[in-house]
Amino acid sequence: IVFAITLSIYFHDRSELKHQRHEAKVFLLGLRQDLKTDIEEMNRYKKSYQNSEVIFRYITNRKLNEKLNADTISKYSNWIFNTTGLIPNSGRFEGFQTSGKIGTIETKKLQHYIMDQYQENIATLIVSTNDYTAKKQRLFEYLEANTKRITDSTNNRVSALASDQVDSGAFVTAFT
Repeated sequence: IVFAITLSIYFHDRSELKHQRHEAKVFLLGLRQDLKTDIEEMNRYKKSYQNSEVIFRYITNRKLNEKLNADTISKYSNWIFNTTGLIPNSGRFEGFQTSGKIGTIETKKLQHYIMDQYQENIATLIVSTNDYTAKKQRLFEYLEANTKRITDSTNNRVSALASDQVDSGAFVTAFT
């Protein structure tokens, strides 16, 4: 009887270990795709940040009393008035971690990497992006309050962007 019980426990444990390994493998394959998608998304956003940097450097690096070129502002206006931020594909990680299965990944170094990626690296990126977005939002609000229509087809947005409040304020300097 003892032998039969021991043998039964042994086979049950092997079956459970095989099941855990399978779950970990499925998780890791899915996580790989999630990270690949996040990287592709971040590469698309990179272009947006680079264009934002171009226009904000242009605005802030001009000489005292130098006028902004309306055509340049027009060309880059999409990059002045947009916000970009990563929404990570973290549902798979959150579910796996919350269920207590992260320990089923046998390689401790890989466990550590995954935890760092989601709990530190991505979290830091989101905080930084949220700060960037908040500063851009203050710029939007400033421009909305200070942009006036001059004629039916023109406004003073270029001069509002050239103001000292924008140039030396927490808006533009935060982007460069």
